[in-house]
Amino acid sequence: MSGMSGMSGMSGTTSNRESAILGVGRYVPPQIRDNGFWEGVAFIKDRELRRKHDFLEQVEAEAEPRDELAALQLRLMNQYNQDPFRGSRERRVAADGVHATDLEEQAARRALDDAGIAPEAVDMILINSCPSDDYLPHNGTELQHRLGCGSIAVLGIDTACTSFVSMLMLADSIIRGGGATNILVITSAMFTRLTERDDPMSITLGDGAGAAVVGPARGQGRQLMHMQRGLGEFRRAVCCAPRDDRPWYEGHGRLIGRSRDVALGRVAIMKTTRIMYDVMTSLLAQTGLSAADVTHFFAHQGAASFNQMVASSCGLEHARTKDTFARYGSVGAANIPINIAEYREQEPIPSGSVIFMFSIGMGLNYSACLLVWD
Repeated sequence: MSGMSGMSGMSGTTSNRESAILGVGRYVPPQIRDNGFWEGVAFIKDRELRRKHDFLEQVEAEAEPRDELAALQLRLMNQYNQDPFRGSRERRVAADGVHATDLEEQAARRALDDAGIAPEAVDMILINSCPSDDYLPHNGTELQHRLGCGSIAVLGIDTACTSFVSMLMLADSIIRGGGATNILVITSAMFTRLTERDDPMSITLGDGAGAAVVGPARGQGRQLMHMQRGLGEFRRAVCCAPRDDRPWYEGHGRLIGRSRDVALGRVAIMKTTRIMYDVMTSLLAQTGLSAADVTHFFAHQGAASFNQMVASSCGLEHARTKDTFARYGSVGAANIPINIAEYREQEPIPSGSVIFMFSIGMGLNYSACLLVWD
């Protein structure tokens, strides 16, 4: 658990400064892929085929609700049982020749503009790209060069779809410890590069990038409390790997998003609402807040029912949010900054608002935070 304490040793000084999100930015490619792209693909009309290969296709008979939260989750997921696209109507797709760094640069520049921070005032970049342009190095140094940030620290962070919240946690600790002042957090997904048309997982995945500038709070803003956890027993539930079961460096064919164990994936996914509830309960207890104090929430949209799960399991039916799943699908860790940025394009988030963020992804990793908007 990372909360009010910082991480020292970065610069030899300590400051214990409160950190806040100073600006956000998003970019999604203009090209839209609608459901017609899968016309004639076998799994669209064959639910048994989807059940065989996709752990998100729940089999009703095997899903005996173990408790009220599991029953709630199953009820929400079952809204989309008869829809082969599981609530997704469109997703954005990067054109041929467009790289993750191109999306990331656009999102980063918009976040800097929103924060009123010049690139040369950034003294650290935290980045997560899924996938990056090359296996190594990560995209951060290319973004550093493009943006004109100068010679600064650039760290690649990977906790899968939870990476944005993980990077907020790291940024908060580094700023509190005096290791940096303004940190640019960037995340992107190019999921259409990791899927194949005949794979059921491809229907809900899209491309996009989001970014945030984290720096010393200017007003009421501050990051209150974070949680980051892993459940390694579910590592094989979902991964990015070749179609065969060998390590990626020995397997044949390109890397794709897939499950190495569909049955295990179903067990893992049915823990989602319990994890949400437990995380929220823990964060509220440590901050002295109640669910009624939370004004907004933003979540990783792994499925069409994901926001409903957060609202119902965490007592946040009253809180405001943004749901873009039907238009963008899942864009991994980028979902949260994209949704915050789009929300703020339509209405402001008042200073002092209490925001809950939650994400879960490969690993199995999950992360969450409570923060006050600056």
